[in-house]
Amino acid sequence: MNEEKYGSIKEVADQVIYEIPKSKTNLMDAEQLEELNRRDDLFFDFKRYSLEGDVVRIYYQKPQGYRSLSSFKAKSNDLKVNAALNILAVEKLVGTQYTTLIHPDNIYVNEQGDIKFAQRGIRFVLSADEFTRRQVIHEVKPIIIGLFSAVNYADINKINIDELAQEQPLIREIQEAVTIKELRNVISQFATVTNTIKTDGLLKKSFQKYNKSKIVVPAGLVLGMVLGMLLLYMIKVVPMTEASTAEADQQKELTEVKEALEAEIAENDKLIESYHLAVTGRVEEAIASFEGIEKLDEEAQHTLIEQYIKLGTVDSLIKASKLDPAYNVKVVNELRSIEGEEAQQAILDIESEAPEVTIEQAWINEDFERVIDIYGDLSDNDRAKYLAGSSYLELDNHKEALKLGEELNNKDMQINSLELKKEEIESKDMKKKKKEDEIKKINKQIKEIKES
Repeated sequence: MNEEKYGSIKEVADQVIYEIPKSKTNLMDAEQLEELNRRDDLFFDFKRYSLEGDVVRIYYQKPQGYRSLSSFKAKSNDLKVNAALNILAVEKLVGTQYTTLIHPDNIYVNEQGDIKFAQRGIRFVLSADEFTRRQVIHEVKPIIIGLFSAVNYADINKINIDELAQEQPLIREIQEAVTIKELRNVISQFATVTNTIKTDGLLKKSFQKYNKSKIVVPAGLVLGMVLGMLLLYMIKVVPMTEASTAEADQQKELTEVKEALEAEIAENDKLIESYHLAVTGRVEEAIASFEGIEKLDEEAQHTLIEQYIKLGTVDSLIKASKLDPAYNVKVVNELRSIEGEEAQQAILDIESEAPEVTIEQAWINEDFERVIDIYGDLSDNDRAKYLAGSSYLELDNHKEALKLGEELNNKDMQINSLELKKEEIESKDMKKKKKEDEIKKINKQIKEIKES
């Protein structure tokens, strides 16, 4: 990676830090970097940024279980296929305001082949280049070749691809692909062929076992002839009948093995397609595909839940909550962004002891004192602080409401608190001059807040 042009990436504990000279960017104002707060499942979560002199540093949170592709060795072809297909999801950035670095140091993978990119750039801010499909296909090819051939990424352009392709025809097909779709088809076909070879191998072992057992019948007949004509009937008829039965049983067993393997391959193909739909942003299709699989493993179920949440409808969020209550807080956060009684009822129907959930339920039920009680367990949570401040307003406690409004830097809450205080003073029995002075003072505070 050309660090002088594109910056550098390094890991520190559970963080990944992207660093680039400010002079190599078009950054005019630090607020331009706030766009990186938008979450995307293809990228690490953005944590913070810093500007020190001519150096821009952006910090990302690295999830557990992920390693950079440059230090990752795939243990199976299935893992290589999953990783390769997931890398191709970067195509979705084409035509958006975002860019990224397509380089093994910036691509992270886990043991299931899930992919996340660390650095995410903003077009014409952190990068002067437009992100194009031609660029994607050009830059992912050497990464995928390295993944399947075990050749170091840095050496890909130095080796003789033709010689490598003679040993691995897949490499030539990757090299000849001119679109992401073609590249995806090449990898998917390789997965199908690999699964077929596995199946054939297992069937061959079963056939070998079956064929060996058939040798017993002629041997029995030879022995029977030695014993003489007296036992001819017992040897020729009874054992042959038993052998036929055994042969039929083994044939049935072999057929069942074959059918089971074919069913497993079909399920694996469905699963790969489901993951592909998910990583390419086709949420509803991904959900339908995952739901069509009879039994999902833990990782697949986790992905389905994330798709439910990404779809963001009341029904899909309810499904996510029912599949795994561990997502209840996230589900409630999504539900409260949906207007209407249906979303509110869905929040109320969630059974959870999590304070992030119970405080929302108390707010919907207009149990303002309970909201304030629960806030005591969530004092560092801005949403809980907002609900507590709003509850204080509902309970006419302008003093506490103003305090929380100031902590949140929420102008509306501060102004509403002062308006409530003004109403209180206006209703008091006190000298006119003193009352006017107090009200004038409050009006001045309100004006200063509005103008700040």
